[in-house]
Amino acid sequence: MHNDRGTLLARLGHFTEARDDFIEAIKLAPDNHRYWHDGLMPLLLELGELDEFQKRLVQELAQFKTTTDGEAAHRVAKDALCIPLEGDQLKTAMELADRALALLQDNHRRSWAFQTKGMAEYRSGHYQDAIRSLEDQKRLTGDLKFQAEANLFIAMCYERLGDHARAQAQLNDALHTIQVDLPNPGEDLPFPDWIICDVNRREAEALINGQGPSTRPAATTQGVGLN
Repeated sequence: MHNDRGTLLARLGHFTEARDDFIEAIKLAPDNHRYWHDGLMPLLLELGELDEFQKRLVQELAQFKTTTDGEAAHRVAKDALCIPLEGDQLKTAMELADRALALLQDNHRRSWAFQTKGMAEYRSGHYQDAIRSLEDQKRLTGDLKFQAEANLFIAMCYERLGDHARAQAQLNDALHTIQVDLPNPGEDLPFPDWIICDVNRREAEALINGQGPSTRPAATTQGVGLN
């Protein structure tokens, strides 16, 4: 009940009420990874509640650290990798990304795994490896939201490598897909996918258009409201 109502409220743009419903859903079923990835975690990012996101991320990673479900490993890793990580959290996210890649075998789900692997390599500072994984992801899927997310992280990789022109080109390609090709949240695009894509967009724009080339970790933008 809480999950269904939270999803409906989020589709209507009532994010605070939706967040509260997903908190209740997780209390009742903390081992349901969809309540985290398809509900609470993106809503916390959307609401700019990063302290609460960090607190819940500790719980999520502890809950699913040893999961043998490839889809759960992918989704939990992706939640974590939406923000810069370090230490044990980054180690756990990388392990989950590797596990997803080992377990998800059909091309569609394997593209998910290459995405989280690329995100993990980016957060670890392995930019060439990240580009290779993200390009593998793009070859396996024609899903535009995943193509856009991959291009955002590829753009950030090139910026970290000092190739601003290629970074800008990848960013522009991703922005065109987001602005022209993706439907609005609540239509044909689930709200968690839109929010995650938007969060990654804001980080990429801040790094490439706002800060210029850098080797320092990029801070995730706190204001992540939909435009």
